Amino acid sequence: MRFYIFIFAFLFSLATIMIQRGVFFYTKYELLLSDFQNLLLALATGVTYIAGAQLSHRYWEAVGPRRAMVSLIIIQLILPLTAFVFPTAPVITAMVILYSIFNGMTWPIAESYSSAGLDEKGSSRAIGIYNLCWSTAVPLAVLLAGAAISAFKNGIFMIAGVIVVVSMGLVFFLPKVIPHHMASSADGTDDGKAISVEDMRGMLLSSRWSMGFSYALMQILASLIPGKFADMGISVAKATLLASFIDFARTFSFLIMSATVWWHGRKVFLACASTVLALGFAMAMFPDRIALIITGEIIYGIAAGFAYYSALYYAMVLSKASVGAGGSHESVIGAGFTIGPILVLTGKQCAVIFGFSVSTGMLFGFGPMALLAIPLSVFYLIPKRIETPAGRL
Repeated sequence: MRFYIFIFAFLFSLATIMIQRGVFFYTKYELLLSDFQNLLLALATGVTYIAGAQLSHRYWEAVGPRRAMVSLIIIQLILPLTAFVFPTAPVITAMVILYSIFNGMTWPIAESYSSAGLDEKGSSRAIGIYNLCWSTAVPLAVLLAGAAISAFKNGIFMIAGVIVVVSMGLVFFLPKVIPHHMASSADGTDDGKAISVEDMRGMLLSSRWSMGFSYALMQILASLIPGKFADMGISVAKATLLASFIDFARTFSFLIMSATVWWHGRKVFLACASTVLALGFAMAMFPDRIALIITGEIIYGIAAGFAYYSALYYAMVLSKASVGAGGSHESVIGAGFTIGPILVLTGKQCAVIFGFSVSTGMLFGFGPMALLAIPLSVFYLIPKRIETPAGRL
């Protein structure tokens, strides 16, 4: 079962990123949309992604996991092919917004398939392979999107559709029922010390705050980096190459985490994650020097990979690999997709009203996110006082 879901994760991620990330390069370089319009599109896709993730569990329970995946993937085949036939701004905008709904419904089921039926260590290994599969596809998809737009224009949507067809074929090899039981394991860390449920919940909440923050920043980067590179006179093919350093760095982070369990229960890394994310984002977004942008992308990508892997691991272990946990995980991603563009759009409007620069407007949006995410990601790692018959401890 897991072999097929791992291959599916690679191929379907390839198609997903070509649409969800590649579309911003297409709208900037081919449709000539403004950064403001790209941010609005990013906001809309974030809202619909949350809706899809929340609907995933109900839909899966109604029709079964395999049937749910097949039906959702069929829709995600029709949508990009429609954009290929009618490559206008309204059609492509509607396509991406709708695509995000059904894409948000699909991934929680795939995540549940990837780690169901395993103990904590087995789950960590399975999630590691799963993360490597989908994340390896991301930089390749960004590069492929740039090449496709440069050579075939709207052919990017046809290529994505073909990949979706191949992905759908793999789903028929999955079992109709997902095994949810996980054998217990006391080996929560590499030194044999078990992680308490209370600590694990705290680490889940901390990692989710960092992960949500990372996706808020990712959506900003995804929608604005194409315009940044276009203004620098960089071609679409080279722009996607430069943008892919984020994803190569994230994959490297997944590779390290999947190879060991040293990070299990290590709160210090989670405490630093949001701060490192903020540093990497600032270096990637604000300077105009390519070397600094790439350095920021790498720093951001490594921290984003750590936050994502930790959040998914703790969620799957605590929930025994339920689709509901996968839906909650994807909802956090969708929330980040939504909040990031909202705050940046608001910050830029405030800058216009008060006569500040565009960069200052970006800070107005970025600053509040950092000031909220950094302390909260630390707060949930602090041991809580508990009630005992003798009083408080």
